[in-house]
Amino acid sequence: MNDYRNYINELADKNSPESFVNSGPEHAAVVISTIFAHANNYVFLFSGDLNGAVCNDAEYQKQLGEFLLREGNLKVLVQKYNSENEPKIYNLLRFYKNLNLNVEVKYHPFEVISPTTEKEIHFTVGDDKMYRIENDVEKYLAYGSFNDNDQAIKLKDLFEDIFEDEQSELIHLL
Repeated sequence: MNDYRNYINELADKNSPESFVNSGPEHAAVVISTIFAHANNYVFLFSGDLNGAVCNDAEYQKQLGEFLLREGNLKVLVQKYNSENEPKIYNLLRFYKNLNLNVEVKYHPFEVISPTTEKEIHFTVGDDKMYRIENDVEKYLAYGSFNDNDQAIKLKDLFEDIFEDEQSELIHLL
């Protein structure tokens, strides 16, 4: 795992346009943590339910917090939400929201389908250049880049369209 972490950090540090692939929740946590670590303005997450090994990863949570403390803007869209059985990550998000930091979570059951694979995807995008697209949401298979403006801006626009959709429901963190 250290080799993969070093590889991902090197791509991000160099602002490399090189594409990478990843598989499994451990790799997903490494990549999203690295996006948090390198983002300055925003990170948008489109996810299933935030209930899993990725969000429970200690480095993920640390980098998420450091990003918010740098006054980054975090917006999260989840496809499933049950207020009676919230994942643990919501406690952390509430903590940062109570510090008046920029975190907002909404629920929308919308599925994003890849035009090339016709399969459901989840994604993370940051600062109009970094992204990770999970093209197999069951196996956490994904690809991404730390410097691909065209793809990142498309993902940002898609995210904002869904986030602002009238069917999107705010999840109250206070």
